[in-house]
Formats: sequence, C-alpha cells, structure tokens
Amino acid sequence: MRRASCVLAIALTAALSGCAYFPQRMGYDRNTGTWPDPVYRTPEERAASETNGVSRPGSAAAERTGGQTSSSLEKTIKPWMGTPYLYGGSTKKGVDCSGFVKNVMQEWAGISLPRTAAEQAKLGKPVSKGSLKAGDAVFFGQWNRVSHVGIALGDGNFAHASTSKGVTITPLDDPYWSRHYKGARRF
Repeated sequence: MRRASCVLAIALTAALSGCAYFPQRMGYDRNTGTWPDPVYRTPEERAASETNGVSRPGSAAAERTGGQTSSSLEKTIKPWMGTPYLYGGSTKKGVDCSGFVKNVMQEWAGISLPRTAAEQAKLGKPVSKGSLKAGDAVFFGQWNRVSHVGIALGDGNFAHASTSKGVTITPLDDPYWSRHYKGARRF
C-alpha cells in the first residue's frame, strides 16, 4: 500500500509541475486566426520598396528621419493610453506589452514585428541606454530572459502595457524598471 501511494504522489507531482509551466507565446493572432508574417524588413527597406528609394512627405519613414519623430509617436500612442492589460491581447480592448509595441510600431513606422518581447529583442540594432531616441524598443526581464518591452519616448520615459495600470508612461529611471533593464534595440 505504501508503494502505491508513493507512486501516486510522484505521478501527481509530475503532473502538477507540468501544469505550472507557462509556455512562451508563439505569436498566434487570435483576432485574425493566423501566424504573423516571418519576413522582417528595416524601415529603409520598406520605404525603398514602396517609393523606389524616395521618402514621401508624411510617410512613416519620412517622419522618423524628419524631426517630427517624437510628436508623431506620441500621437500614435495617445489612443492606446489606459487600455487595460490582457495577456495575449492585441487590441484597444486589452493588450499586453509585446502586442502594444507590435501595433504601435506597425502604425507609426510600418514595422512588422514578431509577437513576443523575446522575439522582438532579437531584431534591429542594439542601442546604449544613453543613446535612446523616440521609437527605440526597450527591454526588461530577469536573469538572462527578456519578458517585457516598451517604447522609448526620447525624454527619459517609455510607454508600455503594465500589468497593473494598462498602457502607461513610466520613467526609465524608476527603481523597478532600471533594475530589470536588459537593453534597447532600434528597428
């Protein structure tokens, strides 16, 4: 009888530990029922393919290179402010951090990004914290894992989808976020 209860305890422990594991999101978009397009192009490549190398006034590529970067970015982010946090969400009814960054970058600069923060952290060029500009993606996490992403606003703040406050603006030098800062990338 004792051996059967030990086997049962081991089986339950294995089953429960399997349930406690939360797999990383793989980017499936429930709204469209599809996986994201895996092709990544830089803003310059997109602008060149759309206009044969000539940036049109008012285009995302022209605004990013023109001096209106932070104001056009803020206009893009403003409608998202206060959107509640929803794990796996990607709409203004509910959004998580990577869904927020993915949507804002697509709308603001025409950049198509992968769905998770860890996948987004692999793209673009690394940027030092002292060289951040409006539109750079900032990444956070613990140990060697990236688990959160936001968008630098160029004034020492970043916009992100917080689990407690929804989409909000937070200073980069906030004690919690500065302690978990992992780096930044420019797309």
